[in-house]
Amino acid sequence: MTCPLTGKATGLDEGDRKGCGALVLSCCYIERSTQTDFQSWKDSISNAETGFWVGLTPDGPWESFTAVLPLSIIPKSLNSNHFAFEITMKNGKKHATLRSLAVIANDSDIKLEVSVCPINKLNSSMINDKSTSSTNNVDEVFENQWYQPTSGWTSNHSSDHGIELGQWSTKDCSYSSKAFFEPRLPPDWKWTSPWKIEKSTSVDCDGWAYAADIQNLNWPSSWRSSKSPHDYVRRRRWVRTRQLLQEQSVEIARNVVAIVDPYSSTALPWTAMIKDMDLCLQVRPFSVKSDESYNWSQVLSLGCDSLPKQQQSSLSRQSTMKQSSVPSRNSVLRLADLEKKDVLSYCSPLVGIKQYFWLSVGVDASIVHTDLNMPVYDWKFSFNSILRLENKLPYEAEYSIWEKSAEGNMVERQHGIVSSGGSAFIYSADIRKSIYLTLFVQNDWILEKDAELIMDLLSLEHVSSFWMVQKRTQRKLRVSVEHDLGASDAAPKTIRLFVPYWIKNNSSIPLAYRIVEIEQAVNADADSLSRPDSLSRPDSLSRVAKSSKFSLRYSSKSLVRRGSVSQKSTQILEVIEDCAMNYIMLSPQDYVNSSTNTRESRDNTFRPAQVAICVAVGRCKQYSIGVSLFELENKENVDVKAFGSDGSYYWFSVQLKMASDRTKVVNFLPRALFINRTGRSIILSEYHSEVEEHLHPTDPPKVFQWRSEFGNEFLKLRMEGYKWSTPFSIDANGVMCVLMNSVTGNDQVFVRVNVRSGTKSSRYEVVFQLACWSSPYRVENRSMFLPVRFRQVGGDDYAWRSLPPNSSASFFWEDLGRRRLLEVLVDGTDATSSMTYDIDAIMDHQPLATSSGLKKALRITVVKEGKLHVTQISDWLPENRTRGQITERLLSPIFQPSEVDCGQSSQDLDSEFHVTLELTELGISIIDHMPEEVLYLSVQQLLLAYSSGMGSGINRFKVRMHWIQVDNQLPFVSMPVLFCPQKTDNQSDHVLKFSMTMQTNNSLDFCVYPYIGVQVPENCVFFVNIHEPIIWRLHEMVQHLKIDRISTSQPSAVSIDPILKIGLLNISEVRFRVSMAMSPTQRPRGVLGFWSSLMTALGNMEHMPVRIAQRYREELCMRQSALMNSAISNIQKDLLSQPLQLLSGVDILGNASSALSNMSKGIAALSMDKKFIQGRMRQDSKGVEDFGDVIRDGGGALAKGIFRGVTGILTKPIEGAKSSGVEGFVQGVGKGLIGAAAQPVSGVLDLLSKTTEGANAVKLKISSAIMAEEQLLRRRLPRAIGGDSLIYPYDEYKAAGQAVLQLAESGTFLGQVDLFKVRGKFASTDAYEDHFILPKGKILLVTHRRVSLLQVPMMTQRKFNPAKDLCSVIWDVLWDDLVTLETTHGKKDAPGSLPSKLILYLKAKPANSREAVHLIKCNRGSDQATIIYSSIDKVYRTYGPNAIKELLRWKVPKPYAPRNTNRHTVQDLSFA
Repeated sequence: MTCPLTGKATGLDEGDRKGCGALVLSCCYIERSTQTDFQSWKDSISNAETGFWVGLTPDGPWESFTAVLPLSIIPKSLNSNHFAFEITMKNGKKHATLRSLAVIANDSDIKLEVSVCPINKLNSSMINDKSTSSTNNVDEVFENQWYQPTSGWTSNHSSDHGIELGQWSTKDCSYSSKAFFEPRLPPDWKWTSPWKIEKSTSVDCDGWAYAADIQNLNWPSSWRSSKSPHDYVRRRRWVRTRQLLQEQSVEIARNVVAIVDPYSSTALPWTAMIKDMDLCLQVRPFSVKSDESYNWSQVLSLGCDSLPKQQQSSLSRQSTMKQSSVPSRNSVLRLADLEKKDVLSYCSPLVGIKQYFWLSVGVDASIVHTDLNMPVYDWKFSFNSILRLENKLPYEAEYSIWEKSAEGNMVERQHGIVSSGGSAFIYSADIRKSIYLTLFVQNDWILEKDAELIMDLLSLEHVSSFWMVQKRTQRKLRVSVEHDLGASDAAPKTIRLFVPYWIKNNSSIPLAYRIVEIEQAVNADADSLSRPDSLSRPDSLSRVAKSSKFSLRYSSKSLVRRGSVSQKSTQILEVIEDCAMNYIMLSPQDYVNSSTNTRESRDNTFRPAQVAICVAVGRCKQYSIGVSLFELENKENVDVKAFGSDGSYYWFSVQLKMASDRTKVVNFLPRALFINRTGRSIILSEYHSEVEEHLHPTDPPKVFQWRSEFGNEFLKLRMEGYKWSTPFSIDANGVMCVLMNSVTGNDQVFVRVNVRSGTKSSRYEVVFQLACWSSPYRVENRSMFLPVRFRQVGGDDYAWRSLPPNSSASFFWEDLGRRRLLEVLVDGTDATSSMTYDIDAIMDHQPLATSSGLKKALRITVVKEGKLHVTQISDWLPENRTRGQITERLLSPIFQPSEVDCGQSSQDLDSEFHVTLELTELGISIIDHMPEEVLYLSVQQLLLAYSSGMGSGINRFKVRMHWIQVDNQLPFVSMPVLFCPQKTDNQSDHVLKFSMTMQTNNSLDFCVYPYIGVQVPENCVFFVNIHEPIIWRLHEMVQHLKIDRISTSQPSAVSIDPILKIGLLNISEVRFRVSMAMSPTQRPRGVLGFWSSLMTALGNMEHMPVRIAQRYREELCMRQSALMNSAISNIQKDLLSQPLQLLSGVDILGNASSALSNMSKGIAALSMDKKFIQGRMRQDSKGVEDFGDVIRDGGGALAKGIFRGVTGILTKPIEGAKSSGVEGFVQGVGKGLIGAAAQPVSGVLDLLSKTTEGANAVKLKISSAIMAEEQLLRRRLPRAIGGDSLIYPYDEYKAAGQAVLQLAESGTFLGQVDLFKVRGKFASTDAYEDHFILPKGKILLVTHRRVSLLQVPMMTQRKFNPAKDLCSVIWDVLWDDLVTLETTHGKKDAPGSLPSKLILYLKAKPANSREAVHLIKCNRGSDQATIIYSSIDKVYRTYGPNAIKELLRWKVPKPYAPRNTNRHTVQDLSFA
């Protein structure tokens, strides 16, 4: 039931009271009461504070709750029974959920039916411990015989050590008989087997075991399987099994609590956790059909559940898991007797079902505390499948789970199909027995054996891998098996099947693979062949021709065989020619084990052999050079050629990616894919080849087939009706423009070739487009009379482009493989007189002198405009030419290129153009010179729209945002949000909308704006919260800005004051609530002078209303400067027209406290007691947070004033006499008398000031707590900046660690309020570096000065919040005190696992020897200890006592660190 809280004026009528449920809520705050009359009680509390109370019935009893509820789980009690009151936040509102202290979580993939049943209603067979542990049980009878020297073995009974024993007896000989006796069959049981002799390894072929006497014949540990001369007694065991008759069990009436969906949870009823009820919890699979349902579950405890698998002895396993008939300790899960453990649960089948249904039940509890600090447990029951099979193979698999019966037969328990990367939940397998697996993987993969043992908890001899065979190719593959056995025997188990490597062909080219074993060798020839220019030399060509029929050309930027390492193929391990499969599974360790593992090198050392993959196209026998798996681990890409049978080849890029945390995928990607986006068909060909390949606009991306032999790989391009283009290469990223001349010779076309990094389908993409206006370069001819021509250096005569005077043209590189230089020539001159320039370098190329002593007539200047490189070609000017003439010339208009020059037709100027940019969230971080993040601007759902060409030169610009917030990121601020709107229930789709329409008229001194509008919703109020330190930080940051760097001393244009004509100006009303908090202790000294005291006394404000009235004007026309002055004047009038509203926001308590503090400061100065004044200044620098600080600081100030005033009458004359004799004595008497009057008065004023300040702080905290839903919170935590003062991308994890550092060893009032944190222990001295979450609620914090261990508070069970929850410091170690550290294994670590503990050795301290070592316990089964070791070692090397001196540079202290104006010492170099 969900009930919203209403106002206290809303009452319940008689009809509502009759129809109300068992839970009654009221929106009034009360204390605990025993009054039972609901109506009179409600009337008596009409004037109570805000809150609510809860009762089971309208007559009570009642439990009261305040409105200040933390987001946590609070234990409450009704009728002395505990329940959980869980507070969560949903959609900006707090939701209070009342539930029991028990939650059921369904972690399986099926629905579960949950029942709560009284213990006394269960069948007697279910209560009996011996009969409920399993539906099968074993009865036993022992046969005894004695050895007689005359007659041999006889069954005549005899007295053995005074014990009369017959031939047949029980195990402990408590009962015996001459004749065979049979145990009585219990009710509802039946025999399932005849009596038979049990034969094990410790008996002979007839089942006998031998000993000297009955006392030494303990079954079975002391049995001997053969007789010795000293053995006179033997014994054997007869067994018979019986089974419970399920069909005779009587179904009882049950309370079905809920049906829990997969991966969901539900709470038990409140009454379920009452101990006097003695209830049990049972589940079963939910089934619609009654004939497919199961009986309710029972549980089995396997002992030693809390110990890991590796630490349990074999004897313990045999005692707990040897057979299914072991009696359990509990047959049902009693809710009144719970303990933390994992148990097995099974549901017995009904008629027609053969398999049992097994579940793993995890019982866990978290501790919550009542008001009396008595622990109350919040229990959680997690139901999961007992076994899970994960398929990490690339194909779908069909599986079967088998069990081996006592007779040795295989019984199938579960059958199904598991997809690639999926999991199969196994419910029908009994993990106490040996579990076998049969597997059929897609693409004809079958097991080499019939079944594989995948789990045996008794012997732990399950397989770690098994072999599979592909029937079609007879290829063998080893599949690895990983076992996750959990923390106990009853914990859920996971079996993972995977192979280390997959091979995937990501192209449409059929590939064949050859797995070879290679050996790395150093070869000088390999180094020469790896260079691109080596193939052009005759000697290198001869060597290549002798070794292969094909050339191996590699780019200088490629990762193909770079360096002096060559490969020598030693052995072909496997050939895979099945080109139809998407994935090829590979296990390299099998090849290494089957081949020679080591090879002898030249220096008589042995190097491990490596596995490499060679590739070929189709059935070609010419394979590429092997790509080593070790090489792929170290390189991002490896380029390789795949040869075809016709002599052609394809370029592939080989990459190594992670498919999972255990499998790596070797991806064969096309190195380049060709995409046609020209809208016309193009023809590609190699430069020296006649084979053409057509590329149509509708074709998918294609792979190019190369045929070059001993030459460079150049391409040429043409379209229908055009000649072949100049050759170009695609070996580097970039954009180039290819020119094609028409067949008739009167037309040209430019094709843009963009070589860019590809996506998942290729390493590069080569995109062909028609040339467009946007280009990375622009060439401007600013010459007055000289036409020029330009091209890329190395081009042919057709590549020259003409550029007339006073014009510009876009420019692309013609070939990325050639040198990127621009060749410029004055039109009409000899081509040999051209000049080349590097237009990627921003510089001014001065005119060059010729051989005749004259200078070239051109001057080349390269400038950058945004991302565009502009090459300006201008005339060389004589020295007598003035700078003003040069500036005027450079500012002359530049015409756009012609249609022929750009290859495109001109477009209509009135065509519409629309650009819309939508951002979900935009964040801007402002960091000052410290460096430290000062402000963070967050804008949500931002819309920017620009439209042009809408007729009559109209352009429109629109901005709309749903939310805007500016956060004050300084630490320990009382107002973390500087600016934000107020949240309302009927929130509009925007908080600010700006729209402006412009009309172009080609005039600089007259601007027309048909419409300018700023819209704010009517119910929107903007909060402005200013904390004084942010003002001085921003002022200091502005002072450090070098504004003169961006301003020029000689402006190139004259600023004008244009006339603005606005057709309609519509600005809606804007309302603000301004709050300001003064902080005189953080104010720079001497900044405000006399006004400092006045600002301290009167500067505090709280929610001062400020309103900017609406402005609506039509046909507004005035100068820009006059418009700005008018706007400022109107705002001032709006502020001065509302004086009463401004005064209502003055903080009375805060200003009174400041005024009293200043009066006390002045009176203390009259006492002329330096020690008293200094002590008072130290006391005044501390802030007051609650009434505890008032008593401590205010009372201490009063006591010090009275004490020093009284004692000063005696001490001042004596001090004066010692310093100046009689004259000093007289002065001392005067000082003592003045101090006796002034110092107590100053103490009284300090007490009043601290009392007022404390009352104000408590008032703010209580108001913030009551209005918790409206509390202003930061969008994110402040950015973490380490001791190196370098700025990295924002890391939420590091920001949380910095928050932990700032709040460590700190105290608060009302811990859920985020506005009143006090400075932490190391916040002002240390810079955050790293932190780690350790077990048992501990955090290891690493700073640039120390490593410390923190304890997370355990007050509530909600998730730990680093910005709110305060950690306590257990210990801390400075880097100067650290000697060394090491990793070690714990007692509970598994053999062969990574270390789980870290030991810190400190310098010896004679006073306390126990502090010489600190132990850090990490998560077991992970590499956390190793990671922590590396982090501490890295920080220690950087900031420790042995740090490199180059790294010890002076750093600006953090803003909250103590300032020191003196000369910095060596200790200051590290930090602050």
